[in-house]
Amino acid sequence: MRQANIKETFIKAMIQDIVAGKYHIGDKLPPERELSETLGISRIVIHSGMVELCAKGLLRIVPRKGIYVNDYILHGGIAIIDVLFTDSPKLDPIIFLGMIQARALLETEFASLAAKHRSEVHLKRLNEIVSQEKAETDLETIVHLDFAFHHEIAHASGNVIYPMILKSMEATYENLIRAFYLQVKDRTLVLASHEALVNAIENQYETKARTIMTDILAYGFAQLRSQAMVQEDPR
Repeated sequence: MRQANIKETFIKAMIQDIVAGKYHIGDKLPPERELSETLGISRIVIHSGMVELCAKGLLRIVPRKGIYVNDYILHGGIAIIDVLFTDSPKLDPIIFLGMIQARALLETEFASLAAKHRSEVHLKRLNEIVSQEKAETDLETIVHLDFAFHHEIAHASGNVIYPMILKSMEATYENLIRAFYLQVKDRTLVLASHEALVNAIENQYETKARTIMTDILAYGFAQLRSQAMVQEDPR
């Protein structure tokens, strides 16, 4: 494997460990020599990966002391969200709950605004997605379609920033969606909720659209709480 690929694999593994809570904010990481021996990766690659993670804002180097997990919650911006929510199969419960709360706040607003500002183009796309969801049986395609449904609602909100925010979380959203559908085999309720939401948006029922989105997210969260990927009690 090329060194560049090895470094990328190491970086992704470190991000996963941070997001999953193996390393918390303020924790000192093992020395590069120890990581090199444990992972079987050269110290040159380890050091290069650490430098890149520092540049991304996840780590900080303290001269003569070591490398620590940076306080990305306090100092991070939208770019950190993209880093944290990429290739993260398991989330630290604090991050998970924060994301769920943020999603509930944002997506209910997306739905309400979509009902107010939607165009015929948005309605056509939403109906197409729901039709594809009904006919689809492949899990990965279903996952992509579910994310596309929520992303299109954000697009229909009329705020150009909202779909970009949602897109920055796509990787983790799809991980959670996948876990949801592995738990929930019968998609009848999901499809009915998607149809009802599109109907509310089409008829410009802002309050109803917000309520339906709230119910969709609450149902999804209830299913995910039982998954092994999310611990029950945050630290």
